[in-house]
Amino acid sequence: MKRLNKILLILVLGLFISIKSVFAVEIESISIAEGFMNNYLVGDKFQLHVNYNPTNDIDKNITWKSYTYDEYTGVRTEDSSVVSVDSNGNVLVLKEGIAGVEATSVNGKNAEYYIISTNKPIVSLSSNSGNLEYGNSTKLNYYVVPSNTKVSFKVADTSIASVDANGNITAKKEGSTKVYVTASNGNTDTYNLTVIKKNISSLSVASVSKRTYLGHKIKPAVTVKHGNYTLKEGKDYTLYYSNNLYPGKATIKIVGKGKYTGTKYTNFNIVPAKTYISYGKSLSKHKITIKYPKRVGASGYKIAYRKKGTSKWNYIYTSKTKYTISGLSSKKYYQIKVIPYKNIDGKKVDAYNYSKIKTVKVK
Repeated sequence: MKRLNKILLILVLGLFISIKSVFAVEIESISIAEGFMNNYLVGDKFQLHVNYNPTNDIDKNITWKSYTYDEYTGVRTEDSSVVSVDSNGNVLVLKEGIAGVEATSVNGKNAEYYIISTNKPIVSLSSNSGNLEYGNSTKLNYYVVPSNTKVSFKVADTSIASVDANGNITAKKEGSTKVYVTASNGNTDTYNLTVIKKNISSLSVASVSKRTYLGHKIKPAVTVKHGNYTLKEGKDYTLYYSNNLYPGKATIKIVGKGKYTGTKYTNFNIVPAKTYISYGKSLSKHKITIKYPKRVGASGYKIAYRKKGTSKWNYIYTSKTKYTISGLSSKKYYQIKVIPYKNIDGKKVDAYNYSKIKTVKVK
Protein backbone atom coordinates (compact mmCIF):
# COMPACT_ATOMS: atom_id res chain seq x y z
CA MET A 1 0.00 0.00 0.00
CA LYS A 2 2.81 2.39 0.91
CA ARG A 3 4.55 1.59 -2.35
CA LEU A 4 1.35 2.30 -4.32
CA ASN A 5 0.96 5.69 -2.59
CA LYS A 6 4.55 6.57 -3.42
CA ILE A 7 4.01 5.74 -7.09
CA LEU A 8 0.84 7.86 -7.17
CA LEU A 9 2.69 10.81 -5.57
CA ILE A 10 5.44 10.61 -8.20
CA LEU A 11 2.87 10.59 -10.99
CA VAL A 12 1.01 13.61 -9.55
CA LEU A 13 4.23 15.63 -9.14
CA GLY A 14 5.28 14.82 -12.68
CA LEU A 15 1.91 15.91 -14.01
CA PHE A 16 2.13 19.23 -12.04
CA ILE A 17 5.61 19.96 -13.37
CA SER A 18 4.49 19.18 -16.92
CA ILE A 19 1.44 21.44 -16.61
CA LYS A 20 3.55 24.26 -15.13
CA SER A 21 6.07 24.04 -17.95
CA VAL A 22 3.29 24.09 -20.54
CA PHE A 23 1.63 27.18 -19.05
CA ALA A 24 4.89 29.13 -18.19
CA VAL A 25 4.74 32.84 -19.25
CA GLU A 26 6.84 33.78 -22.27
CA ILE A 27 9.46 36.55 -21.77
CA GLU A 28 8.68 39.46 -24.09
CA SER A 29 11.80 41.53 -23.47
CA ILE A 30 14.69 42.11 -21.09
CA SER A 31 16.86 45.13 -20.29
CA ILE A 32 19.93 45.88 -18.23
CA ALA A 33 18.95 47.49 -14.92
CA GLU A 34 22.13 49.59 -14.83
CA GLY A 35 21.23 51.35 -18.07
CA PHE A 36 22.77 51.50 -21.53
CA MET A 37 26.44 52.48 -21.11
CA ASN A 38 29.06 53.76 -18.68
CA ASN A 39 32.76 54.49 -18.33
CA TYR A 40 35.15 52.57 -16.08
CA LEU A 41 38.76 52.33 -15.05
CA VAL A 42 40.86 49.23 -15.67
CA GLY A 43 40.46 46.96 -12.65
CA ASP A 44 36.91 48.03 -11.82
CA LYS A 45 34.49 45.29 -10.77
CA PHE A 46 30.72 45.52 -10.81
CA GLN A 47 27.62 43.37 -11.31
CA LEU A 48 24.94 43.80 -13.96
CA HIS A 49 21.30 42.89 -13.36
CA VAL A 50 18.39 42.17 -15.67
CA ASN A 51 14.87 43.58 -15.75
CA TYR A 52 12.23 41.22 -17.17
CA ASN A 53 8.98 41.87 -19.01
CA PRO A 54 6.74 40.39 -17.72
CA THR A 55 8.18 39.78 -14.26
CA ASN A 56 6.17 36.80 -12.90
CA ASP A 57 6.01 33.08 -13.74
CA ILE A 58 9.01 33.19 -16.04
CA ASP A 59 12.29 31.37 -16.32
CA LYS A 60 14.88 33.92 -15.21
CA ASN A 61 17.96 32.02 -16.29
CA ILE A 62 20.34 34.31 -18.19
CA THR A 63 23.38 33.58 -20.33
CA TRP A 64 26.09 36.26 -20.16
CA LYS A 65 28.90 36.95 -22.60
CA SER A 66 31.33 39.78 -23.36
CA TYR A 67 32.82 41.06 -26.62
CA THR A 68 34.99 43.90 -27.95
CA TYR A 69 34.50 46.78 -30.41
CA ASP A 70 37.31 48.08 -32.59
CA GLU A 71 37.75 51.75 -31.57
CA TYR A 72 38.40 52.84 -35.18
CA THR A 73 35.98 50.76 -37.24
CA GLY A 74 33.36 49.95 -34.61
CA VAL A 75 33.39 46.30 -35.70
CA ARG A 76 32.31 43.85 -33.00
CA THR A 77 34.47 40.79 -32.30
CA GLU A 78 33.80 37.90 -29.95
CA ASP A 79 36.78 38.85 -27.81
CA SER A 80 36.78 39.03 -24.01
CA SER A 81 40.15 40.73 -23.64
CA VAL A 82 38.71 44.11 -22.57
CA VAL A 83 36.11 42.90 -20.05
CA SER A 84 35.08 39.53 -18.70
CA VAL A 85 31.70 38.48 -17.31
CA ASP A 86 30.72 35.38 -15.31
CA SER A 87 27.43 33.47 -15.18
CA ASN A 88 26.04 35.83 -12.52
CA GLY A 89 26.70 39.04 -14.46
CA ASN A 90 29.84 39.98 -12.52
CA VAL A 91 32.06 42.11 -14.77
CA LEU A 92 35.82 42.73 -14.51
CA VAL A 93 37.47 45.48 -16.59
CA LEU A 94 40.74 44.02 -17.90
CA LYS A 95 42.24 46.71 -20.14
CA GLU A 96 41.56 49.91 -22.05
CA GLY A 97 39.07 49.72 -24.89
CA ILE A 98 35.44 49.63 -25.92
CA ALA A 99 33.46 46.54 -25.00
CA GLY A 100 29.98 45.18 -24.51
CA VAL A 101 28.23 42.69 -22.28
CA GLU A 102 25.22 40.80 -23.61
CA ALA A 103 22.49 39.11 -21.58
CA THR A 104 20.33 36.44 -23.28
CA SER A 105 17.16 34.88 -21.86
CA VAL A 106 16.12 31.24 -22.28
CA ASN A 107 13.86 32.20 -25.18
CA GLY A 108 16.51 34.29 -26.97
CA LYS A 109 15.67 37.85 -25.87
CA ASN A 110 18.77 40.08 -25.68
CA ALA A 111 19.96 43.16 -23.83
CA GLU A 112 23.32 44.89 -24.18
CA TYR A 113 25.48 47.09 -21.97
CA TYR A 114 28.37 49.09 -23.41
CA ILE A 115 31.61 49.84 -21.58
CA ILE A 116 34.38 52.37 -22.28
CA SER A 117 37.45 51.69 -20.18
CA THR A 118 40.67 53.60 -19.56
CA ASN A 119 43.78 53.22 -17.42
CA LYS A 120 43.37 56.61 -15.71
CA PRO A 121 40.66 59.27 -15.38
CA ILE A 122 40.18 61.43 -18.47
CA VAL A 123 38.43 64.78 -18.80
CA SER A 124 37.59 66.26 -22.19
CA LEU A 125 35.68 69.40 -23.20
CA SER A 126 33.08 69.28 -25.96
CA SER A 127 34.54 72.55 -27.29
CA ASN A 128 37.85 74.21 -26.47
CA SER A 129 37.01 77.82 -27.27
CA GLY A 130 34.13 80.26 -27.40
CA ASN A 131 32.85 83.80 -26.96
CA LEU A 132 30.73 85.02 -24.08
CA GLU A 133 29.05 88.43 -23.84
CA TYR A 134 29.84 90.62 -20.87
CA GLY A 135 27.55 89.82 -17.93
CA ASN A 136 26.33 86.53 -19.43
CA SER A 137 26.88 83.05 -18.06
CA THR A 138 27.36 79.65 -19.65
CA LYS A 139 28.07 76.11 -18.47
CA LEU A 140 31.08 74.17 -19.74
CA ASN A 141 30.18 70.95 -21.54
CA TYR A 142 32.59 68.15 -20.80
CA TYR A 143 32.73 64.43 -20.13
CA VAL A 144 34.91 62.34 -17.83
CA VAL A 145 35.97 58.70 -17.78
CA PRO A 146 34.88 57.17 -15.53
CA SER A 147 31.71 59.23 -15.06
CA ASN A 148 32.12 59.48 -11.26
CA THR A 149 35.53 61.16 -11.56
CA LYS A 150 35.72 64.39 -9.57
CA VAL A 151 36.75 67.51 -11.47
CA SER A 152 37.70 71.07 -10.53
CA PHE A 153 37.61 74.36 -12.45
CA LYS A 154 39.93 77.36 -12.51
CA VAL A 155 40.11 80.64 -14.44
CA ALA A 156 43.54 82.04 -15.32
CA ASP A 157 42.44 85.70 -15.12
CA THR A 158 39.66 86.13 -12.56
CA SER A 159 39.21 89.80 -13.51
CA ILE A 160 37.84 88.67 -16.90
CA ALA A 161 35.65 85.77 -15.79
CA SER A 162 34.71 83.56 -12.87
CA VAL A 163 33.78 79.87 -12.71
CA ASP A 164 31.96 77.97 -9.97
CA ALA A 165 32.29 74.39 -8.77
CA ASN A 166 29.79 73.19 -11.37
CA GLY A 167 31.60 74.69 -14.36
CA ASN A 168 29.34 77.75 -14.75
CA ILE A 169 31.33 80.64 -16.26
CA THR A 170 30.32 84.29 -15.78
CA ALA A 171 31.87 87.00 -17.98
CA LYS A 172 33.10 89.99 -15.97
CA LYS A 173 34.85 92.22 -18.49
CA GLU A 174 36.06 92.27 -22.07
CA GLY A 175 39.20 90.23 -22.75
CA SER A 176 40.60 86.71 -23.19
CA THR A 177 41.52 84.10 -20.62
CA LYS A 178 41.74 80.34 -20.12
CA VAL A 179 39.48 78.10 -18.07
CA TYR A 180 40.99 74.82 -16.85
CA VAL A 181 39.02 71.63 -16.18
CA THR A 182 41.06 69.17 -14.14
CA ALA A 183 40.31 65.55 -13.19
CA SER A 184 41.25 64.16 -9.78
CA ASN A 185 44.42 62.58 -11.20
CA GLY A 186 45.61 65.87 -12.72
CA ASN A 187 44.44 65.24 -16.27
CA THR A 188 43.43 68.70 -17.64
CA ASP A 189 41.63 70.17 -20.62
CA THR A 190 41.60 73.89 -21.45
CA TYR A 191 38.85 76.21 -22.66
CA ASN A 192 39.95 79.43 -24.38
CA LEU A 193 37.40 82.07 -23.41
CA THR A 194 36.91 85.44 -25.09
CA VAL A 195 34.62 87.90 -23.32
CA ILE A 196 33.06 90.33 -25.78
CA LYS A 197 30.92 93.44 -25.34
CA LYS A 198 27.27 92.88 -24.55
CA ASN A 199 24.96 93.74 -27.45
CA ILE A 200 22.51 96.28 -26.12
CA SER A 201 19.83 95.15 -28.58
CA SER A 202 19.09 92.12 -26.38
CA LEU A 203 18.50 94.18 -23.22
CA SER A 204 15.17 95.35 -21.86
CA VAL A 205 14.16 99.00 -22.10
CA ALA A 206 11.29 100.34 -19.98
CA SER A 207 8.51 102.02 -21.95
CA VAL A 208 8.65 105.82 -22.03
CA SER A 209 5.39 107.56 -21.11
CA LYS A 210 3.81 110.13 -23.43
CA ARG A 211 5.01 113.70 -23.22
CA THR A 212 3.24 117.02 -23.78
CA TYR A 213 4.28 119.33 -26.62
CA LEU A 214 6.39 122.18 -25.17
CA GLY A 215 7.58 124.06 -28.24
CA HIS A 216 11.10 122.66 -27.99
CA LYS A 217 12.70 119.22 -28.47
CA ILE A 218 11.83 116.73 -25.75
CA LYS A 219 14.52 114.36 -24.52
CA PRO A 220 13.24 111.95 -21.88
CA ALA A 221 15.61 109.60 -20.08
CA VAL A 222 15.37 105.83 -20.57
CA THR A 223 15.86 102.88 -18.27
CA VAL A 224 17.94 100.03 -19.70
CA LYS A 225 18.37 96.86 -17.63
CA HIS A 226 20.97 94.13 -17.90
CA GLY A 227 19.71 91.59 -15.39
CA ASN A 228 19.59 93.47 -12.07
CA TYR A 229 21.99 96.15 -13.28
CA THR A 230 20.62 99.46 -14.54
CA LEU A 231 22.85 100.88 -17.27
CA LYS A 232 24.13 104.44 -16.93
CA GLU A 233 23.81 107.01 -19.69
CA GLY A 234 27.20 108.31 -20.77
CA LYS A 235 29.02 105.31 -19.35
CA ASP A 236 27.11 102.40 -20.90
CA TYR A 237 25.16 104.06 -23.72
CA THR A 238 24.52 107.28 -25.63
CA LEU A 239 21.07 108.57 -26.60
CA TYR A 240 20.03 110.09 -29.91
CA TYR A 241 16.54 111.56 -30.53
CA SER A 242 14.50 112.13 -33.67
CA ASN A 243 11.00 113.51 -34.44
CA ASN A 244 10.90 114.79 -30.88
CA LEU A 245 9.64 118.36 -31.38
CA TYR A 246 6.01 118.18 -32.54
CA PRO A 247 3.12 115.90 -31.48
CA GLY A 248 3.45 112.41 -32.94
CA LYS A 249 5.72 109.39 -32.51
CA ALA A 250 9.27 110.25 -31.43
CA THR A 251 12.22 107.85 -31.61
CA ILE A 252 15.09 107.26 -29.20
CA LYS A 253 18.21 105.53 -30.51
CA ILE A 254 20.27 103.84 -27.79
CA VAL A 255 23.88 103.14 -28.79
CA GLY A 256 26.06 100.90 -26.62
CA LYS A 257 29.23 102.28 -25.07
CA GLY A 258 32.04 100.95 -22.88
CA LYS A 259 31.20 97.32 -22.08
CA TYR A 260 28.19 97.48 -24.41
CA THR A 261 27.85 97.55 -28.16
CA GLY A 262 25.06 97.54 -30.73
CA THR A 263 21.95 99.67 -31.09
CA LYS A 264 18.41 99.54 -29.73
CA TYR A 265 15.41 101.73 -30.54
CA THR A 266 12.42 102.74 -28.47
CA ASN A 267 9.60 105.22 -29.07
CA PHE A 268 7.44 107.62 -27.13
CA ASN A 269 4.43 109.76 -28.02
CA ILE A 270 4.26 113.53 -27.92
CA VAL A 271 0.69 114.79 -27.46
CA PRO A 272 -0.83 118.27 -27.93
CA ALA A 273 -0.90 120.71 -25.05
CA LYS A 274 -4.02 121.09 -22.92
CA THR A 275 -6.67 123.53 -24.17
CA TYR A 276 -9.47 125.50 -22.48
CA ILE A 277 -13.02 126.53 -23.36
CA SER A 278 -12.91 130.24 -24.18
CA TYR A 279 -16.58 130.57 -25.12
CA GLY A 280 -19.71 128.65 -24.22
CA LYS A 281 -23.30 129.86 -24.75
CA SER A 282 -26.73 128.62 -25.72
CA LEU A 283 -27.81 130.83 -28.61
CA SER A 284 -30.89 128.83 -29.57
CA LYS A 285 -33.11 126.12 -28.18
CA HIS A 286 -31.57 122.67 -27.60
CA LYS A 287 -28.07 123.87 -28.58
CA ILE A 288 -24.82 125.05 -27.00
CA THR A 289 -21.93 126.55 -28.97
CA ILE A 290 -18.38 126.35 -27.62
CA LYS A 291 -14.98 127.63 -28.72
CA TYR A 292 -11.47 126.65 -27.67
CA PRO A 293 -7.96 127.63 -28.85
CA LYS A 294 -6.20 125.58 -31.53
CA ARG A 295 -3.33 123.46 -30.28
CA VAL A 296 -0.11 122.80 -32.25
CA GLY A 297 -0.03 119.38 -33.87
CA ALA A 298 -3.54 118.36 -32.78
CA SER A 299 -5.35 116.04 -35.19
CA GLY A 300 -8.65 116.94 -33.58
CA TYR A 301 -10.56 117.56 -30.38
CA LYS A 302 -12.73 115.32 -28.25
CA ILE A 303 -15.70 117.10 -26.70
CA ALA A 304 -17.28 115.49 -23.66
CA TYR A 305 -20.66 116.69 -22.37
CA ARG A 306 -23.38 115.58 -19.95
CA LYS A 307 -26.48 116.86 -18.27
CA LYS A 308 -25.53 118.27 -14.90
CA GLY A 309 -26.23 115.79 -12.11
CA THR A 310 -25.69 112.73 -14.33
CA SER A 311 -22.57 110.57 -14.50
CA LYS A 312 -22.44 109.45 -18.13
CA TRP A 313 -20.41 111.52 -20.59
CA ASN A 314 -21.23 111.77 -24.29
CA TYR A 315 -18.40 112.27 -26.79
CA ILE A 316 -17.98 114.12 -30.07
CA TYR A 317 -14.83 114.14 -32.22
CA THR A 318 -14.14 117.16 -34.43
CA SER A 319 -11.23 118.87 -36.14
CA LYS A 320 -12.81 122.32 -35.63
CA THR A 321 -12.13 124.75 -32.79
CA LYS A 322 -15.76 125.91 -32.74
CA TYR A 323 -18.59 123.43 -32.33
CA THR A 324 -22.34 123.50 -31.70
CA ILE A 325 -23.76 120.65 -29.66
CA SER A 326 -27.41 119.97 -30.52
CA GLY A 327 -30.24 117.78 -29.30
CA LEU A 328 -30.02 119.06 -25.71
CA SER A 329 -32.87 119.51 -23.24
CA SER A 330 -34.15 123.06 -22.86
CA LYS A 331 -33.84 124.85 -19.53
CA LYS A 332 -31.25 122.30 -18.34
CA TYR A 333 -27.63 122.85 -17.35
CA TYR A 334 -24.90 120.92 -19.19
CA GLN A 335 -21.27 120.35 -18.29
CA ILE A 336 -18.71 120.43 -21.12
CA LYS A 337 -14.96 119.73 -21.37
CA VAL A 338 -12.53 119.39 -24.30
CA ILE A 339 -9.26 117.49 -24.86
CA PRO A 340 -7.01 117.63 -27.96
CA TYR A 341 -5.75 114.38 -29.49
CA LYS A 342 -3.14 113.23 -32.00
CA ASN A 343 -3.54 110.37 -34.49
CA ILE A 344 -0.55 108.07 -33.94
CA ASP A 345 -0.27 104.64 -35.57
CA GLY A 346 -3.99 104.65 -36.35
CA LYS A 347 -5.07 105.52 -32.82
CA LYS A 348 -6.34 108.72 -31.22
CA VAL A 349 -3.88 109.54 -28.43
CA ASP A 350 -5.32 112.11 -26.02
CA ALA A 351 -3.44 114.96 -24.41
CA TYR A 352 -2.73 114.51 -20.71
CA ASN A 353 -5.74 116.45 -19.40
CA TYR A 354 -9.13 117.79 -20.34
CA SER A 355 -9.91 121.46 -20.10
CA LYS A 356 -11.73 122.72 -17.03
CA ILE A 357 -15.43 121.90 -17.07
CA LYS A 358 -17.70 124.67 -18.30
CA THR A 359 -21.36 124.70 -17.25
CA VAL A 360 -23.94 126.23 -19.63
CA LYS A 361 -27.74 126.51 -19.39
CA VAL A 362 -29.63 125.55 -22.56
CA LYS A 363 -32.33 127.92 -23.86
